[in-house]
Amino acid sequence: MEFRRPYPNSGVKIPENGFDYIVYQDGDNVVAKNGGTGEIEFEGTDVGEVITNIPDNSSIAIKSGYYKYSTPITLSGKNTLGQKSLIGFGRVQLEYTGNDRAIIIDGTSKAQRGIVISNIELYVGNGATGIWVEATAPSYVSQVRLDNVYIMSRNYLSNRYKYGIYFNGTNNGGEVNMVVLNNIQTIGYEDGGYGVYARGVTEFMINNYASNPYLSSGFTNNTYSLYYIGGNLSANQVFVDAPVFLSGNTITINTITFEGNFASTDAGDALQIYGNNITINSLRASNLTAYKLINIGSYSSNIKISDIYSAGTNNIKYLFGFGTDIKDVIIENMSIPSSQYTYLSGAVFPDGIRFIGGLMQRSGVVTFTGDGTTTTFSVAHGLVMYPASISTTPRVYYMVALDENAKGYSTFSADSTYLYVTFPTALPSGSTATFYWYAEV
Repeated sequence: MEFRRPYPNSGVKIPENGFDYIVYQDGDNVVAKNGGTGEIEFEGTDVGEVITNIPDNSSIAIKSGYYKYSTPITLSGKNTLGQKSLIGFGRVQLEYTGNDRAIIIDGTSKAQRGIVISNIELYVGNGATGIWVEATAPSYVSQVRLDNVYIMSRNYLSNRYKYGIYFNGTNNGGEVNMVVLNNIQTIGYEDGGYGVYARGVTEFMINNYASNPYLSSGFTNNTYSLYYIGGNLSANQVFVDAPVFLSGNTITINTITFEGNFASTDAGDALQIYGNNITINSLRASNLTAYKLINIGSYSSNIKISDIYSAGTNNIKYLFGFGTDIKDVIIENMSIPSSQYTYLSGAVFPDGIRFIGGLMQRSGVVTFTGDGTTTTFSVAHGLVMYPASISTTPRVYYMVALDENAKGYSTFSADSTYLYVTFPTALPSGSTATFYWYAEV
């Protein structure tokens, strides 16, 4: 997946008096100039220390350059959105050499609101987290926006179980809300790591997020490009190289694409859903190796996943998995060919799952013509089917007589390929019987 590096402000002059502070390199030092007075108020060799010393509620422009630092950048603000901001101009590359958190928005001791980070590349190693946002009651973090941010783990082995971007609003009832991620990419958070981790976050919006790997083989640990527990998530254009975990209420993803080589166990389930009121409008498998494409957890309800299709050659063991007590789940327009997965599922679908269109639900009208001897007629239903050891018939099937001759049928049945209708006596030669038929896996 291609992703443009985040320096859209290249060549744009920083407006005079437009920022409270302007940070830039001056020889071996990093300085912070007051945007109003023009005075240098902070300087040092470590950009993290310089930026952290800038007063709360300050807007900060940082000029193009490569900044290597070991002191975490801490941003603190409590004002309207953008009052505490870190905006890159030109190509801003920040390399954090410590083993803690590269950028911190800390709501564990006081409330934080209105913080923007924009147009930066962030490189980390030594097991560090890229951007860390956390709240502990009675404090909170609200109105956080990340625009055009690129985060790379320099060495995935040191970043196992670490995070590209981390949000936690669950500490003793703390709250993180009103978060926007726009044009974000994480690289190298795999084999037990997380590209974006969000727990206890509400009102979360993602627009254009991509994750990319270092590894070419399957992950050996639970790994997630996106791990979300909360409510009111809205996402558009998500491209991921590792599984996605969604749990909560009122979650909508417009388009999600999975590609890469996932684990050959449950850790390699591409989309894992546990919750209510979850909608996926389009799901694409693009040269994907995975254990299950979609796994719907127990007690999930009101789920709709539409337009499931292939954009390459896939190697998926199970197309679907599901837990118990699932209700009101709709799978619409599944068109991944059976040659790209081994099994449809590991068991017959429960009654709480329904299919519309694609290869999972078919219907039509058929007219049979009698020859005076034939009593049983068949029509191919065209469904993808379970392994024969699980079921040899569609889960739901029926035929409806549409004319007087058709009403004389005695039984109908099905197998893995056809629907059959049988008459007690042969239809007279040249006579016809017309049926509406329906079949669903």
